[in-house]
Amino acid sequence: MSTRPPHGSGNIAKIRQHLRKPNSFAYLRLDPFALETDHWELRSSQVLGAIRDLDWLSHTSLESGLKAGSDFTKEIQRCVCDLWPTLVLWLDFLHPMHHAGTSRHERVPLQTICRMLFYLSNTSGPIEEMRSRTPRLYDMLFLIWLRFDEYQTGAYIAFQPISGIARAVRQSMRIAGKGFADDQKGEELANYPAMVAQNMSPHCLPAALGAVRDRPRAFYRQALRQTRHLIDMTQAMPPGFIRSVEEHVIAVVEFASELLPLEAHAKDVVVGFVDVVHSIRSIPNLRTVAILVCSVLHTMWRTSTDGRPLVWSIRRDIMASILKLHMEENSSQLVGLTRLVSLHSFQVNVLRALNKKKVSLRNLFAGTPQEQDILHDWMMDRIRNMKQFYRTTCANNKCLLPRRHSSVELRCPCFNACYCSKECQKADWQSHKSYCVNGTKGPRYVTVEGPEISPRDGHFVAALTRRLMSDHAQTTLVAIQRARKRDPPVGPDFQLLLDVADTIPKITVKSLDRAEHQWGGSSGDIPICASVTFTESTTRLYIFSITMADLMNKAKQKVALGYPQEGLDFLIHLPVTQ
Repeated sequence: MSTRPPHGSGNIAKIRQHLRKPNSFAYLRLDPFALETDHWELRSSQVLGAIRDLDWLSHTSLESGLKAGSDFTKEIQRCVCDLWPTLVLWLDFLHPMHHAGTSRHERVPLQTICRMLFYLSNTSGPIEEMRSRTPRLYDMLFLIWLRFDEYQTGAYIAFQPISGIARAVRQSMRIAGKGFADDQKGEELANYPAMVAQNMSPHCLPAALGAVRDRPRAFYRQALRQTRHLIDMTQAMPPGFIRSVEEHVIAVVEFASELLPLEAHAKDVVVGFVDVVHSIRSIPNLRTVAILVCSVLHTMWRTSTDGRPLVWSIRRDIMASILKLHMEENSSQLVGLTRLVSLHSFQVNVLRALNKKKVSLRNLFAGTPQEQDILHDWMMDRIRNMKQFYRTTCANNKCLLPRRHSSVELRCPCFNACYCSKECQKADWQSHKSYCVNGTKGPRYVTVEGPEISPRDGHFVAALTRRLMSDHAQTTLVAIQRARKRDPPVGPDFQLLLDVADTIPKITVKSLDRAEHQWGGSSGDIPICASVTFTESTTRLYIFSITMADLMNKAKQKVALGYPQEGLDFLIHLPVTQ
């Protein structure tokens, strides 16, 4: 074996001379999988020689970026490209996935492998082209990233091998030269999901899922495990090592929001990230990490279809932690959190969690005191509606038990009533029949477009829409009058669309398409629809129809009760837009 020159910028001439020798890196030119089986013990002269070659090459490759002159960097790249077929085989042969849990695990050069993977993942030019045709590199990278705690041994300083892995993972997510949201604005973000799909590396997601045997939930469970491991190591290291943890958490955020969003995360993962925030929120040098972990949670809440991650977080008092983190800074994350809570306000389990923990939204909204009061009062009103719609007292008026919370709740499938026993349910059937599933009086809905929501949440939206339309009949009439005067005016057939999941629900008067006439009853009926937004999609529900005469009668009843003739409540925003 040829003698390798020492490392350092003063030895460029010797390094170049070594790179140009025909017998340089002789061991790295061997096929390790063609060697005898006893080489798996990682003790033979061939294996030890390849490890030394690989260690020298990884050091030299990374240092080449600091040395003067691009020609030297190109020489390194040419050497790596020349060694590529067997270099990848050696990285695979030495990878801890083959040796973890065995007696040879301590002899795995984890630090060298990590350095080499970092260099190969962050280098453009010919290496970038070679990398794009080698999916096995991605497999090896993600296995180390997601199972580093299993592969680490006492033979290495922990942060040396892991320091570049998260950055390499982030770089491997996208096609070289392409980005996600870093420089995107305005109209470009309107087609953001398509942009992410177009710019994402085709090998990244398969490698990430392959590391957890194609179980998306297990991916986040492993990411949480490595987050805890890195934080534990960081607390025993100088502050400069905090960047490695930050890069790791940012990679998790990018996966959760862009590459692998899930509609249903595992409870232990969500609660685990909440506990991480609780455990590090008071440690000054980990403050930025805690805020980034909040971003992970925020993404999990946003992509969820049933709101359960938000419920689990509320039950673990995550709101207090977020307030503590943002107390001294004007962060947009608070505004995003408030909006997210309001967007989930049509989900009954979220409202119940907010009510149980007595969360005050005044402190979660970065606005004026008046705006905070409005938001808090609006959410409390929604919680009161939820309590009224889903009472837990027996609906049978002749029930022999006291009318209090029943020991066994039996909820009718229509969600309009509950009973303490099947006997009470049968006894109350005649009076409840018209309010049940196929009745004509109870809240009902039909999904018109968008993702389906749960039956209970759909029922809540239907009941809430009926109440809001009744309470704001006067405002609705004003909206219709203005829609008829705008240019172009709304036609004779129109529908009313109520956005119930926003902080300030809005009534929109919209022309009725010919295909939508089927919703209404007889001619002249006005269809009432509700829209809710979640997982960045909108679902529209048809609730009921109303005649103009009935709407005017409801408005007159409000006037008789002392409401102003054209009272515009703060819940409705006017002017109405098309």
